[in-house]
Amino acid sequence: MAEVARATLDTSVLIRHLTGDDPAKAARVRGLLTRAAQGELNLLVPPIVLAELAWVLESTFRLARAEIAELLEAVLATPGLTIPERPVLAEAVTAFRDSGVDFTDAWIAAVARSQGCTTVFTFDRRHFARLEGIQPEAP
Repeated sequence: MAEVARATLDTSVLIRHLTGDDPAKAARVRGLLTRAAQGELNLLVPPIVLAELAWVLESTFRLARAEIAELLEAVLATPGLTIPERPVLAEAVTAFRDSGVDFTDAWIAAVARSQGCTTVFTFDRRHFARLEGIQPEAP
């Protein structure tokens, strides 16, 4: 049996797919994702891609937090994608949607909790105080 080819997805590919802002490119991405879902290709999505995706959807496409969270959840649920730290990222998406903090801070908190750390040293204590299970402290 032949080994499945592996590749990494950049944020721009997911942006085209999720927004459809360039229909020709979005169609190409759908084909790629179909191949991955069928097991013909293994696609790696580094966790930083989700952070960049959240930022681009908010800053460039001006989507609402709930819409961004829905799209990030869709990426996390996409068959054929290998996403390291998937459960931590899912927790970060929930915190992002529910707490009003930006995705990267939600991700930092989710990583901290996953490692048994509840204290986060930060100069942004009010922001981190909104995240469940996190004790923000000034250094």
